[in-house]
Amino acid sequence: MLRQLVDRFLRRRSDDQPVAAAADRDYAQEREDHRRTQLSEEDQAWAAASRQRDRDKREQGQPPHEGG
Repeated sequence: MLRQLVDRFLRRRSDDQPVAAAADRDYAQEREDHRRTQLSEEDQAWAAASRQRDRDKREQGQPPHEGG
């Protein structure tokens, strides 16, 4: 039933954008960008330092710290 509704909706689209255009969006990156804009300066600094530590560890061949 859901498939039928989706098919019906897709056939009724009247805009010029192809249906596949929505699949081209990077929702995970959009979510992360939005999350980052909501962080305080202190949290942003902590996150940047954490990413740098992880990069340094990867360069040394060590696995990055897994949150928890």
